[in-house]
Amino acid sequence: MRFFKLFSSCRIKTESLWWLVLFAILLLFHLNHPIDSDEGVILEGAWKLWNNKTLYVDFFEFVPPGGFYFVYWIWKIFGVGYFAPKIASIIIIFLSGIGIFKISELIKRTAFNYLLPLIFVFLSMYWPLINHNTYNIFFIIWSVYFFIRALISGSKNHFALAGLAAGISVLFLQQKGAILILSSFALLVSFSLIYRKLDYLKMSYYYGLSSLLPLLILLKWPLDLIYKDLAVFPLTNGAEINKLPLNFFFLALFMIAAIFTAYISLEKFSLPMKYLAGIQAALFATALVRPDPNHINLIIFPALCLIPSVFSNPILFKNTKSIIRAASLSAAGILLFICVFPLANFLAFMPSFLFSNESAAINYIRKNCQDPGNYLYAGPFLPGLYFETGMMNPTPYSFLITNHQTESQFAEAKNILAKARPRCAVLNYYMVKGFRYNPDNSVDSFIRDNYREVFREQDTLVYEIN
Repeated sequence: MRFFKLFSSCRIKTESLWWLVLFAILLLFHLNHPIDSDEGVILEGAWKLWNNKTLYVDFFEFVPPGGFYFVYWIWKIFGVGYFAPKIASIIIIFLSGIGIFKISELIKRTAFNYLLPLIFVFLSMYWPLINHNTYNIFFIIWSVYFFIRALISGSKNHFALAGLAAGISVLFLQQKGAILILSSFALLVSFSLIYRKLDYLKMSYYYGLSSLLPLLILLKWPLDLIYKDLAVFPLTNGAEINKLPLNFFFLALFMIAAIFTAYISLEKFSLPMKYLAGIQAALFATALVRPDPNHINLIIFPALCLIPSVFSNPILFKNTKSIIRAASLSAAGILLFICVFPLANFLAFMPSFLFSNESAAINYIRKNCQDPGNYLYAGPFLPGLYFETGMMNPTPYSFLITNHQTESQFAEAKNILAKARPRCAVLNYYMVKGFRYNPDNSVDSFIRDNYREVFREQDTLVYEIN
């Protein structure tokens, strides 16, 4: 009896040490202060909220309110600063890793389960953490966890929790959250029809109703405005700038197919696994909107959750089924590449020690660009400069990229700039080179005609009004 108590105590201490080490690695990767434009979108929106602007009314955004208000409430508690929301975002990534660990435990308990959060941490190395994608995936992961628990236990409470988490995920990123809800609801209805069990149809009611509850928050704004900004605009704009090569997409697709092939060959393809496969397919399809490594690595977690079950199965190491070994080794090789590549870049450049908020350009703006309205224009895609300099964007647009924002939005921004006449305008065209940005537009023409260059730091140009 004493031996079992001692063994249990050692296991708890070992597990606690593992989670502590994992969190320390996460801090090492992300305890930095870059001027990241993806983070800047959320920071600029929260900064406008802090300065008494009304979201969707006083300024335009095409993502839901969750990310902006999350940072705003963090500031309400801890004061305005960069590191309070950054630490909160690091904790969210850490808890997301725990969620993946818990999902894998529902499939099969093995020592390999503990590697999944580490893989997730490696994948996160270059993610912008203060970002709607980071917050959205946290709620998606835990929604999937509760859904699988519900399929195992049959508990309506678990279905309700899964729906609630899915609904909250929509408040951070509408496309992935909506796909999760619709796919989960459709799978429940399909299970009911295929297995002729009315219980699944009943449970779809609890799931669907609870997923709609968080969306009531959107009634704070006029529905026509929400529909136009959060539904129509994302569907009709941005396709051109998000066109990227599909190399990484197909590489990740092959890995996912290999993992599921190996699992199906080794294990019984149970109902929870069918759900996991359906959700993986649905989430992976959303990556086609922008198929870059960051967006793809966020949504491969359902496949990752099968890895412990595959590689702890003794059949894998026998020669009875060569397809199992081939699929498993292929998946392992691709996953190793996906994780090692960003790790190599990290070790080469050590971005943990990057503190771009003290760059020469930002210090110049702080000292030389103050005007009575406290206005600054930073573009085409430099929204983080507003928060970093403590200045305000006079336009309603956190960024303006051709083929994304419309010509009428560019014209509106130009007219506002002509009235506000901020003392300084900051431009960096290198950042938007991949978006096929066209500088021949009304905003850039206005700056060229009315401003002169006064400072340059690499690709960042500071202009002062004539």
